[in-house]
Amino acid sequence: MTKQRDGDIHYWSLHKNTGGSGTTAGWNTSATDSQGIVSAWVRGELYDGSTLVGLCDGERRTNPD
Repeated sequence: MTKQRDGDIHYWSLHKNTGGSGTTAGWNTSATDSQGIVSAWVRGELYDGSTLVGLCDGERRTNPD
């Protein structure tokens, strides 16, 4: 997720780990936004089928530019 210079939040597409309990996955990714990026963070979401049952936001990091 990123916060744009105008204050709006940009929700990026999700990456899925469907391997079940105890599995891990990793992705290399980047973000560019024509509105500018003030800060960025990761959101983890837990689903039971298609039902969202929990979420957790990581630490927000400020863009140093």
